[in-house]
Amino acid sequence: FPSHDIGGCEQKYPKELLVGRKTVEGNVVACLWKDALLLDEAKLETKDFLTEDGAYYFSLAKQLRNKGFTSFDEVTVLSNISEDVEIGFTQRGGWDSIQHLIDVINDKNWDTYIDILYRENIIINLFDNGFNLLKPIEDNKKTIIPLNLFRKMGQRSD
Repeated sequence: FPSHDIGGCEQKYPKELLVGRKTVEGNVVACLWKDALLLDEAKLETKDFLTEDGAYYFSLAKQLRNKGFTSFDEVTVLSNISEDVEIGFTQRGGWDSIQHLIDVINDKNWDTYIDILYRENIIINLFDNGFNLLKPIEDNKKTIIPLNLFRKMGQRSD
């Protein structure tokens, strides 16, 4: 994503919970823009994105998809957004910015990208519900930091 910050989340969440968040959201958003039909498959909402850019680009893609578009290009975007939305789009680098994300993403990794976003959102929800993810706990004489354990969920160990 362009150089915007995480969108005020730094005050709400410990930095350890936000590590890699822009990349995680950027990968998902790039896939959605590369293949708009993924929006039909993914049951995502704007609140699933913590970064300003993630929420913005997801909302814009969802808006365009709701208008029936199955493919996005610069003309489609610019001719179907309000002046206010266009200002935000331009401030984020315009079409060039989103095109760069589309060009560098491998949409064959969609399932992995969406799983990582879901995992990271579960971690955020646990924190929101008072679960201390950063305080070490003892298990079988082994010290474990819950966040590290949760981040390993879904990873292969071979």
